[in-house]
Amino acid sequence: MAGALENFVSALEKAGDNVTELTKVLERNSDFIAKNIASLSLLLDRFELKRWTCVHAAIMRAKIIAAQSIDSLILMQTRNLFENCNPEHLRAVKPLVRELCEHLTSKLIAQSMPMSGIPIILMAIRKVQDSPAHLTSLHVNLCQLGLSAKCFNPLLPILNTDVLDADADKQSFDSKDGLLYFYYGGMVYATLKKWDRSLHFFSIALMLPSPSCYPIILEAAKKYIIVSLIHNGHLNTSNNSVFRRLKFALDVYKKLADAFAEPDPTVLARVVEENMATFVLDKNYGLVKQLFDYHIKSRIQNLTKTFMSLSLKDLAARVHLSGPKEAERHLLEMIASKSIFVKIDQRNGTIRFLDNPEQYDSPEMLKLLSDKMNAAMNLQKNLLQISDHSVVEDATEIKKQPRNVSNLHAPASKRKTPSE
Repeated sequence: MAGALENFVSALEKAGDNVTELTKVLERNSDFIAKNIASLSLLLDRFELKRWTCVHAAIMRAKIIAAQSIDSLILMQTRNLFENCNPEHLRAVKPLVRELCEHLTSKLIAQSMPMSGIPIILMAIRKVQDSPAHLTSLHVNLCQLGLSAKCFNPLLPILNTDVLDADADKQSFDSKDGLLYFYYGGMVYATLKKWDRSLHFFSIALMLPSPSCYPIILEAAKKYIIVSLIHNGHLNTSNNSVFRRLKFALDVYKKLADAFAEPDPTVLARVVEENMATFVLDKNYGLVKQLFDYHIKSRIQNLTKTFMSLSLKDLAARVHLSGPKEAERHLLEMIASKSIFVKIDQRNGTIRFLDNPEQYDSPEMLKLLSDKMNAAMNLQKNLLQISDHSVVEDATEIKKQPRNVSNLHAPASKRKTPSE
């Protein structure tokens, strides 16, 4: 053992500042590192972190994989690694960092300690990123920890930054990573009721060409349908081939969308009741229940296209509400969210629907809309390029039907689809 350890240390020192050679030494000795964690941990002080970042990362990866549980010492050492490392050297061993963060995330979630991992993964992301718009596999770990901890504010600076590029090396990042990031991100935004961003993320997930990730795509499509009904008041799938391929698997959710389009709320209630077991199994029942309130708002929105004014009593009758008071409550909520523009006359109990004061014809607004359209087109182009780096899977795998989707609903760090 002593001789082998000395040979390993000698090889590291010989590689010196040559990061390429150093990573080769670490790859050749990965089994040795895994079997001699205790001895190598004692050597960490011998290798200054800034210069020997790759060595520290390799040892910490082995230590985390071997650990029965993540204790305070491991957390401190991992935090120290990412806080004081050489970012350039860390980027040279991204596959190693990916594995380290996957196992750390998995074990912290299993120990009901996801909060402890959020600041560490955030720090790791910033160190391995080439730019704030750079997507990494670690983004998935961050979302998993946030969803498990039900702690989302630390994630928002990452999620709010549009993705423009990702690693081309499949060992560092693959199409499933991108798909899971946008799926989990959509879940985060849905939990926060940021419906526009949630729909945006689920839309991107459905746009990514990932033929072997059928179960994830299916779950994203289910949530896309519900969030689309909530945010837009209707479902439009005509331009997305994914929905044509998933037609039969999404039959219950298509019925839900059809019921939402009906003015009679009892139709929606009946479809939800008849298919409750499916929605509960899919872990979508919480989202589905919110459709009732948004169904009311959608019907009110439709009335603005037909009437210029109505009495509160007439509005309540047309939307099947209990009375003027409930109608007024919904109107006030919609006014606050700027989804409609209404003037309520309390003296005679009437309402007047108004046009949106923003006509979108000012130079500033036109420029803003143009910039957003260009950003959306660039984002789509870049995401397709990202996927092209890694989509080499057999397209026939899309025919596989998932038997269990629990891996998606209870975040875990392994990049496995539920059918794997």
